Amino acid sequence: MAKILISDPIAKAGVDLLQKEGHEVIIKKMTPEELVGSIGDYDAIIVRSATKVTADVIKAGSKLRIIGRAGVGLDNVDSGAAKEKGIKVVNTPAATSISVAELAIGHMLAASRWIGYGTATMKEGKWERRPWKAWNSMEKHWDSLVLEESAGKQPRGQLHSEWK
Repeated sequence: MAKILISDPIAKAGVDLLQKEGHEVIIKKMTPEELVGSIGDYDAIIVRSATKVTADVIKAGSKLRIIGRAGVGLDNVDSGAAKEKGIKVVNTPAATSISVAELAIGHMLAASRWIGYGTATMKEGKWERRPWKAWNSMEKHWDSLVLEESAGKQPRGQLHSEWK
């Protein structure tokens, strides 16, 4: 089976799954120089955002077959250098979808109650109880279809957007 380097922290369940499949998993944070010096021993590397998989790392990866990015973007992986060398690059594009959807809901609720404005004026020593008309979120239909799509789930029903 494959010898896999995990150079940034990932969930224990992910490590356990790889080991259960028979892979040798090495978890070790390395400096860029150490990574270049040792990547030739590995078939795969899994990173998050801290480790930079540069062209030098890829060039030194004589056995490297796949680079896994546990996260959304690939800004820390030189995908062009990997492609030139025939190394597959994968990521987890939906990894943060639920968190992003939850954050969006939080921001919508905060905006509906003017929390940002209230915080700012409180810090200025003001107590403005009714400068803006807030609305009751229980009277609104949220755009659940959009939120389901952003969470990577199959949308149900129709889009409802009713603002009174």
